Amino acid sequence: PADNLRRRATEKAKADDDVRPEETLSPAETQRLLHELRVHQIELEMQNEELRQAQVDLEASRARYFDLYDLAPIGYVTVSDKGMILEANLAAANLLGVERRSLAGQPLTRFIVVDDQDIYYRHRRQLFETGAPQACELRMLRADAAPFWARLNATAAQDVDGAPVCRVVMADITERKQAEAALRESEERLRQVEKMDAIGQLAGGIAHDFNNQLTGVLGYADLLYDRLDDVRLKRYAENIRTAARRSADLTAKLLAFARKGQYLSVPVDMHHLVAEAVAILQHSIDKRIHLELLLRANATVVTGDPSQLENALLNLGLNARDAMPDGGTLTFETQVAYLDAATCAKHPGELQPGDYLQLTVTDTGHGMSDEVKQHLFEPFFTTKPVGKGTGMGLAAVYGTIGNHRGAITASSTVGCGTTFTIYLPLDKKSARPSTPDSDVTAPTLAKLRVLVVDDEGLVRDLVSEILRNDGHTVTTAANGREALDIYRQHWQELDLVILDMVMPVLDGRDTFRGMKAINPGVRALLSSGFSVDNEAKAILNEGALGFVGKPFRRHELMTLIAQVTKTER
Repeated sequence: PADNLRRRATEKAKADDDVRPEETLSPAETQRLLHELRVHQIELEMQNEELRQAQVDLEASRARYFDLYDLAPIGYVTVSDKGMILEANLAAANLLGVERRSLAGQPLTRFIVVDDQDIYYRHRRQLFETGAPQACELRMLRADAAPFWARLNATAAQDVDGAPVCRVVMADITERKQAEAALRESEERLRQVEKMDAIGQLAGGIAHDFNNQLTGVLGYADLLYDRLDDVRLKRYAENIRTAARRSADLTAKLLAFARKGQYLSVPVDMHHLVAEAVAILQHSIDKRIHLELLLRANATVVTGDPSQLENALLNLGLNARDAMPDGGTLTFETQVAYLDAATCAKHPGELQPGDYLQLTVTDTGHGMSDEVKQHLFEPFFTTKPVGKGTGMGLAAVYGTIGNHRGAITASSTVGCGTTFTIYLPLDKKSARPSTPDSDVTAPTLAKLRVLVVDDEGLVRDLVSEILRNDGHTVTTAANGREALDIYRQHWQELDLVILDMVMPVLDGRDTFRGMKAINPGVRALLSSGFSVDNEAKAILNEGALGFVGKPFRRHELMTLIAQVTKTER
């Protein structure tokens, strides 16, 4: 810049030919002029130095701009009012997976998922109409990669020519969106668990009350049948018993759903159980349905109730049969799966990290819609016509698996079949499952003195009638407190107590412990409309002799009494 200024000054001086001889300067004036010229020269040199420093500062500012703009960890894009990209930094190019130089002149919508482009159009229109900063969240496209979630923050501005532009800040929020989705799924699972627990409590309470009533219906029908000679009347009594047994089956499924249906806790070989269930299914499904067994698990023993687990497998098999009216393939497959803490958290129930037997039951049937899957395990929910199903099969399966500290899931697509996946914790302590006891034939009983404790008068009277018909002496109590008063006075005269677990005033647990305080050798048989729960198991561990679930038949009660009194004697 200084050399250029000098050149221009010299040219101007040569062009000036107006200096006349009479205007020749004196020595003093020349000296002053030279001084002034020297001062001006110094001023020009200083100005040149300032210009050079300004140039250095400008280059440094440009470098800082490069660091702040191009190397920023967040994407910056300038977009015209027509939606074309004018400028973008390196972070924006990296987000979109393209070279930076290729972005200029392209529409920003090229990098937005088609279904989300309307969001961007509304966002841009509102920005230019209002002038106020705008923000939106949408899915963007990355070259050769899956779409990602982005948040766009935009402000209106003008370029050097005064044309309106849009400054856009672009941030990848995929991880945040995934975390939000995981949280929503977790909350939905929690709501589902709470809903199923609430339904389970209601179902369990209903089943308990029904079982008390069914005990009376079945028991008195048995007594009536035994005393009738008329064939026609005996048939009526048998019809009552049949209807009551069907009702008892329904309440048993309700109890299974309510997770109150596990009667035994023994080692069970699931490969053996699956094979038995498949053998039963072969005789009850359409011959056009091909059964396939893929038993790949190298550890197969779980702890539970073999009857309940087999019923669960049969329910799944029959459900698959109904989904394949024209035939298909039904596959039972096992393998060992390790569930970590994160996987356990995704399943309702009480799963703990560890090794599980994974059992899948897959059919090639018509599948299920998302709406059906939402209600699949709810009691009394069914897609079958009226009279073709109770809606309790899968509900019972859900409860049974949960009661075995496992989990069950269902995946299905309409027209593509359904897969149920069951996880059951492996029992590593048991080398081989125990075999069920053979049926016990009740011996002829000595005459017993029995205290029957039950708050249901119908049940109390029935048990008394059954025992008295067999020649036993019976005393009754309507609640635990009354029973304790009787036991305190007559415990030496009593051979057995039949004790209901669920009673007002004083329940079976406290009543048993009160009796044990009076007589440590108290002989008690527990009874309940629920099945064996943790409370009943605790009393059995404390010395109760056995458990009979309601509704029970006369022969079931007498057989159990025979077993426990035989053991005691």
